[in-house]
Amino acid sequence: MEMPWATSFLGGEDIAEIHGYPADEILQFIGWWVSEGWLNRASGGIGVCQAVGDLSEKMREVMTSCGIKYSEAVGKPGTGGTKNGWKAYIGKKQNRFLCEWIPKGCGIGCVNKKLPSEIWDLSMRQKEILLWALIEGDGSRSRGDTYRYSTTSKQLADDVQRLSIECGRMASISNHKTTKKNHNPQYQVNIGCKNRKHISVRLGRNVFKENYKGKVYCLTVPTGAYLTRRNGKPGIYGNSAHWRNKSDCAITVWRDELDKTKPSQIHIQKIRFREVGEPGVVELLYNNLKGKFEEI
Repeated sequence: MEMPWATSFLGGEDIAEIHGYPADEILQFIGWWVSEGWLNRASGGIGVCQAVGDLSEKMREVMTSCGIKYSEAVGKPGTGGTKNGWKAYIGKKQNRFLCEWIPKGCGIGCVNKKLPSEIWDLSMRQKEILLWALIEGDGSRSRGDTYRYSTTSKQLADDVQRLSIECGRMASISNHKTTKKNHNPQYQVNIGCKNRKHISVRLGRNVFKENYKGKVYCLTVPTGAYLTRRNGKPGIYGNSAHWRNKSDCAITVWRDELDKTKPSQIHIQKIRFREVGEPGVVELLYNNLKGKFEEI
C-alpha cells in the first residue's frame, strides 16, 4: 500500500521584487545568510562567510546585483580568520533596511534561525531558488538526487522541511543529540528526490491496533487533504469516507449561480466507485415562457 508523501504546491505568485530587492537574487542571499551569516550586535551590521571558490564568487555577484554595499576580506594564518575563508561585511549605515529586516525575519543566533514569512506566498520556482541556496550553505548531496541540510535550530529544520515538501520533495527530520557540553542538538533534514511522491506502508510492520477510550476528532479542511507529521516523517492524508453511508448511485446538479443563462447539468454518478461520473449527463435550460426546464 502506498500513501502520498510530497506534492508540488502550485499556488503562490512569481514576483519581481521583495522589499525593493530583485526577488530571485535576494532569495539566494536569504538562503546563504540563514546558513552562513551572522549579526554584529555592536554595530548592527550583518555578514556572510564562505570558503574562497565558486560559491563566494557567486555571493559577490548576487550582492552586487542587489545593490548591497559591503566590504570583504580573506582570512590569513595569524590574523584570527580561517585560512582561505572569505568574509563579506554589510554595514548598517549603508544598508539600514536590509540589516534590520534580515535579522528580524530570519532570527539571530544559530539556534534561532528561521525562514521569513514572506517566502510562503511565493511561487514554487522561487521557493526552489531559496531551497538550493540553503543547501549550498549548510547542505550536502547524499546520493543521486537526495540531499541533507543540517542546523541547530528546530524552527529552521521545520521550515526547510516544509519548503522542501512545497517544492515537491519529500523531507524527514532526524534529531542528533550531542554528548558534548555546551553543544546544541543538531537537526538533519533529509530531502528526497523529485520523482518520489509516495511512501510504502507495510501492513505487518507499520499498521497496528491500539486500545483507546475517549473522543476521536476528525480534521476537516476545504480541500479534503492535509499535511501531517509523526516522528519527523510527513504524509499527505485526508478525511476517511463514511463508506456505508455513501449512495450506490446518486444524482447531482451542477448549476452556475453567477450566470443564469448557462445550462444546468444533471449527472448520474456511481458514487462508491467513481468520483466523477461521465455517463448519464443531461443538460437542461430553463424556458421562461413554459416555466420549466427543457433538455438541450
